[in-house]
Order: sequence, then C-alpha cells, then structure tokens
Amino acid sequence: MLKFIPFQKAHVDQAAHLLSAQFVRLRTDHPLLPQRTEEPSVAGGFLNVLYAKETCRGIVMLENDEMQGFLLGTYGDNQFFGEYVLVPFGGIAIASGRGAEPLAMMYVAAGKRWVNEGVLNHYLVLPALPDWLEMAFSLSFGKEQAYAITSM
Repeated sequence: MLKFIPFQKAHVDQAAHLLSAQFVRLRTDHPLLPQRTEEPSVAGGFLNVLYAKETCRGIVMLENDEMQGFLLGTYGDNQFFGEYVLVPFGGIAIASGRGAEPLAMMYVAAGKRWVNEGVLNHYLVLPALPDWLEMAFSLSFGKEQAYAITSM
C-alpha cells in the first residue's frame, strides 16, 4: 500500500540514491547530461541545498516503508504572478519500473499542501520522457518553457 508523507531531512540520503539511479537511466537516452549526476553524493548535495531553503516543501511516496519516489520544490514570489512553487530538475525521482503514474499521485499529495498554504502557481521542470510529459499534460501543466543541452 502506498503512503505519502512530508519530505524531511531524514529522507535526503535515500532520496539521493533514488535520484542518482534515475540519472543513470536518463543518461542512457540523454548522454549529454553531466555524468556526475549519477553519483549519490552529488545528488545528496543538491537535495541538501534544496531542502535547506526555508520555503522547501515536498512529499515522499513509500511502499512497505521503502521510498518509491519523491517530489520536492521551493516557494518563491514574483511581483507579477505572485507566489509560486518550483520543482526543479532533480526535484522529482521515481523508482525504476514504476512508470509515470507516481508523478501524478505525488503531485496530488504535495499540491494539496501547496494550495492549502495559498500557493496556487505550480511549476515542474521535468526530463523529456514521453510518459512523464504526457502525465504532466494530463495534470493541466502546459508547454510553457523548453530547455535543451548542447556540447560546447
């Protein structure tokens, strides 16, 4: 049975392993992503910096007390658009073989808290995985921005 709990500092190490394993899979199709992202220590450093922000909010998805995914973002404020939450690239990881459905389930769980706290603008930066993008579009996220990488 799946359980959703708030992301806490104690989750960083396990989340780092999940994120680095996800980058190993991503680099198969996107080899220009930095190889260092496959290292749990680098992923952990990124997550520690993200979590250290006072406005960090997120969710952990557990099955049988094992982390199967996480979604982590930070609040910000824009003079024009108002308050928002941004889930950066690397702020979402899903265990191998689970597909994109956990993305929707984690967003529903995290989004409820964000809305309850008055943050109505939500932004996700996702890898260009067709099933993830399709899931994001089904949640009413649109094509607002696109990023690319190239060798210099």
